[in-house]
Amino acid sequence: MTDRRHTRHSSNKARLHHLAWLLRAWLLLVGMPIVAPAPAFAQVIILSVDGDPVTNLDVAQRIKLLHVLRKPASEADARQSLIDDRLKLHDAAKYNVTPNDTDVGQQVYRVATDMKTTAPALLNSMHQAGITDDQIKAHFGAEFAFDLLIQALNKNVEASETQVRAELAKDSGKIASNTDYVLRQVILTLTNKATPANISNRMHEAEQLRGRFTNCDEGATMVSNLPDATIRETITRSSGQLNDQLRQLLDKTPVGHLTPPSRTASGIEMIALCSRNASKDDSLVRKEISTRLLAAHLQSEANRRLADLRSHAVIVKP
Repeated sequence: MTDRRHTRHSSNKARLHHLAWLLRAWLLLVGMPIVAPAPAFAQVIILSVDGDPVTNLDVAQRIKLLHVLRKPASEADARQSLIDDRLKLHDAAKYNVTPNDTDVGQQVYRVATDMKTTAPALLNSMHQAGITDDQIKAHFGAEFAFDLLIQALNKNVEASETQVRAELAKDSGKIASNTDYVLRQVILTLTNKATPANISNRMHEAEQLRGRFTNCDEGATMVSNLPDATIRETITRSSGQLNDQLRQLLDKTPVGHLTPPSRTASGIEMIALCSRNASKDDSLVRKEISTRLLAAHLQSEANRRLADLRSHAVIVKP
């Protein structure tokens, strides 16, 4: 990796902060019992990490959390996870990195995205498993703080041109298969109440339109002649900008036709595929490669630093 002055701003920072706010509100709301409280039993300190105690209740909670996160969840796994969290928090605190509720919300969002679910769904799964808010905040806060520390310590690091070119040579097939899609969004709004009958009627109209829609120019005229129907301006998206589900759907759709109708908050929506062409632009592939290389470097640095923290930690088992 080579060092360069480089400031990274997340393009979805505002969305993350909004989600974090929602998650913080969720964490406050769940003060009301969602599941029946577990029977109380004695809390016993089973070890300490640099003077920070870990109890049998912590281990029991961590086993549940690891199950929800689809990770190995033996008692030994839970103990090691708790030890690592304390080491991460201690290390971050040395640099005045202290996570707050917003940070916890952002980390929950990231983990949920990696698990291909939503943050509220993940939080709900954790609460249904009987995991307390304190345990959720402690774990996700430790992850966020340590990740932020690793990023700060490597803020001037990015992939070199040599590395990117080497990866491009390996991924040359991806450049050839990169596709540009020219799209127009079609919306049939629900002017009346969204009753099952109204939705069914509107879906029927959408299917009829889909059967007649065979090219974007003539199709746009058809849509404009329909009551409470809109066709948006043309946009171009590359395959790298689309999620797998939408990309696969567009690849199955004939050029000039509409995707199957779906119910959304706006009404009944379809996407008109105006064109689909192979793209030779490697800028998105380059960006993906750079991001991948940087993520691998940061993960390697995190593993190395955590191993070093473990080797110097004072772990006492009473």
